[in-house]
Amino acid sequence: MESFRACALVACACLLVAAPRAAAQQPAPRSTPLPSIASEGVVAASYNLPHVRVASNGPLLTGTEPPAVTEPVPQMIDGSGGTTQFEQAVHSGCPTCGPDPYNGYGSYYGEGYCDSCNTCGYGAYGCGCGSRWVGTLGGLVMGRSRANAYTTTLDGGGGSVLNTQSAGADWTGGWEINAGYISEAGPGVLFTYWGLAPMEGYAEAVDPGNSLSSPINDGGFFQNSAEQNILRNDQAENYELSLLVGAYSRGHWTMVPFAGFRYFRFDESLRFGALQGGGDPGTPSDWNYYRSQNINNLYGGQFGALINYQFGGRFGWYLTPKVGLYGNQMTGRYRNYIGDGTTNYEVIAHKSNFALLGEVNTGINYFLRENVFIYAGYRVVGVTNVALGDDQLQTDLSVPTGLSDLRQSGSLILHGVMIGGGWLF
Repeated sequence: MESFRACALVACACLLVAAPRAAAQQPAPRSTPLPSIASEGVVAASYNLPHVRVASNGPLLTGTEPPAVTEPVPQMIDGSGGTTQFEQAVHSGCPTCGPDPYNGYGSYYGEGYCDSCNTCGYGAYGCGCGSRWVGTLGGLVMGRSRANAYTTTLDGGGGSVLNTQSAGADWTGGWEINAGYISEAGPGVLFTYWGLAPMEGYAEAVDPGNSLSSPINDGGFFQNSAEQNILRNDQAENYELSLLVGAYSRGHWTMVPFAGFRYFRFDESLRFGALQGGGDPGTPSDWNYYRSQNINNLYGGQFGALINYQFGGRFGWYLTPKVGLYGNQMTGRYRNYIGDGTTNYEVIAHKSNFALLGEVNTGINYFLRENVFIYAGYRVVGVTNVALGDDQLQTDLSVPTGLSDLRQSGSLILHGVMIGGGWLF
């Protein structure tokens, strides 16, 4: 039955919400049930506990029937003092499992006060609970770490007035989905997807006196300029397929390890443009641009754990660390062109290397009902050895020499909040 409990814990953990565990507290005194005094054929009052017939241990006259005595049947307690129809229904096949003696929220297999089954409380699985599908849907608001500061524009005195860090990517929205199946007789499987809308950044420097210049050589276009600007566009997308195995518990802590496959993609486009001296901002042919587009495709395996600390029957805190080694298949496209579409040159480069990706999610979860919950948390994703647009700039862009050697030494951090809800069915 250990696998039943593992399923229970994993069902909530699939959304980064581990199976709820009740906080320990002293047991409340229970009053002795009132004896039934109803006459034969009369229905007992509703406040009387259900009773069953048991054998009497007292002396009996020979040839007489044992008198019927009653004994209260333990009830499953949902934490608020009553028994839910949900628990009564699913617990019919679990005669050996009683309520948690500390708080009545439900006991779990292997904790000493539960023999072989689960009380099927908030999000639980086990004897009588059956296998279930699990799912979550949530929203994201995330941003990225600041880019490297590569100077692109100088004023008339040679001071830096614009660099690639000036065009910092804005925060953006996104969404995530988790879906999985928890088997009553084995491990679980979980699919995860999350993606972000484009993160954009823009910065410009303007000088009507045409005194702007650049440390980047582009055949004269970037010198004695009236206006220069930088445009950034970043996108991220993530897919995961994980095998959830085992479960380990101690007190209010629960841990479910997992391992699986992950695909992560990060795209960045960085464009630097300049208006030639005396040019008209509204005339495309008076503009010259250099655009760096980089695609990072990370494929690899990861492992981690779903960790949960349950404060009460409905409320808990979770932590999900993940780490993996990936192969990064990178593609770079570098283009020098005029605003009217004329291409001076275009270079496409490919490179493969290893990358390291780690992720940490932490937050809180709360069960509204036995099979419905909400969650809120914070996510941090760190990636090393990726190709970024800032790293592809060089001092001479008038010719494509050196651009075929794609640089991939950059690092990236994505972080932000997540909020959503989930269900078990």
